[in-house]
Amino acid sequence: MCGQSKQMESTPPSICTQFIERKLKQVKHSEFKSYDDLPLFLNAATVAKVLGIAPSSSYELMHEADFPVLKTGNRMVVPKEKFIHWVSSTRREVLANEETPHSHQLAPA
Repeated sequence: MCGQSKQMESTPPSICTQFIERKLKQVKHSEFKSYDDLPLFLNAATVAKVLGIAPSSSYELMHEADFPVLKTGNRMVVPKEKFIHWVSSTRREVLANEETPHSHQLAPA
């Protein structure tokens, strides 16, 4: 999963980390106030609502290799517990990246 990759400082953050960094900067309010309110399996629409992102961004995220999605035929769902773990792990990774500057970041012109 996103938060479990071992990256060196000179390695750019993963696609998932970059995605969450962008979305955390564009904070929207979710209709879900607690993880207890979530269904056992989240579909793309629910993932979008929880993260406060567009449905198209949710589908993009669900196609990332590090995202904990289960595929059953053409249907994709995310187990609630795996989603909670992913959010927690990815948030820790994002916060760690904010504290440590990376060599791939461009200096202001």
